[in-house]
Amino acid sequence: MWGGLQKTIDSETVTALGDGARYDPATNTWSTLPGFGAPPARGAIAPGSLGVWSGSELIVWGGGSDDVSALSGGGRYEPTTGTWRALTSFGAPAARERGILLWAGTELVVQGGFFRGSSTFTATGGVYDPAMNAWRAIPPGPPGASACAVYTGTEVIVIGGQIAPELNTAKTRTLELGLTVPPPPP
Repeated sequence: MWGGLQKTIDSETVTALGDGARYDPATNTWSTLPGFGAPPARGAIAPGSLGVWSGSELIVWGGGSDDVSALSGGGRYEPTTGTWRALTSFGAPAARERGILLWAGTELVVQGGFFRGSSTFTATGGVYDPAMNAWRAIPPGPPGASACAVYTGTEVIVIGGQIAPELNTAKTRTLELGLTVPPPPP
């Protein structure tokens, strides 16, 4: 896990965290992840945390660093070497909080989210290919934030979320992204 928010009981102070840890179920122990070299120092995964497991590495992207700033940077943590590598920023989606971030077999999907500074929701997004360290744009989907999403192998199903500052939705939507379909398992 990486980042998040820290708030003490009976306090209005919220602090974005820029650190992480990993859990080993075989030994029932936690160990601290090494210092970040690629993710932004504070709040790489903060309000609306954005992080996925690819099957071989932790990929973090976006989030928020304070009350008005969203982030568009990210990194990839390789647990076997204990190192971070930066995600390219060339072609990356605009900074946002609370967007959808999911692993779609061979690529990372980022879609939707909230721009805190302008209090607007976005329908834009992008797909990150870790093999090429490259981003590409995707067609706009439904605008919104804080939704639950799953990849079915051919499309992304988006459920619920927030579609306006004071309005939540129970609607289900799909995103046809033209993703690379991973080969079936052996």
